[in-house]
Amino acid sequence: MSISTPGDAAPAVAPKVDCIINSATCTATTCTQPNVKIPVTATAAPQTVLFASLTTGVPLPSPDPAAITQIAWNFGWSATPYPVEVYIGDIELVP
Repeated sequence: MSISTPGDAAPAVAPKVDCIINSATCTATTCTQPNVKIPVTATAAPQTVLFASLTTGVPLPSPDPAAITQIAWNFGWSATPYPVEVYIGDIELVP
C-alpha cells in the first residue's frame, strides 16, 4: 500500500497530468511515495497501518495526512497470470 502526497510525487510530463492537476512538487532525482507491505490472507482480516510505519518516501519520508492525494494497493507482477480477489472496505486514516 502506498500513500501519495504532492511532496513525494514528481510533476507529470506533458501530455500527462497529475491526479490533482499540477499538484506534484517533488524536485528530487528520485521521487517515491511512502509505502508499507501488508500481508494478504486467504480470509478477510482487519489491517491497521499507522502513519508512523510509512517511512519510505523520498524526499519526504512520512506523508502529511492533510496532503494525501491517493492511496494505492500494488500487487506483485508475474509473467504467469494468477487470480486476485481483493475486498477493501471501511478505510480510516489513523494518525
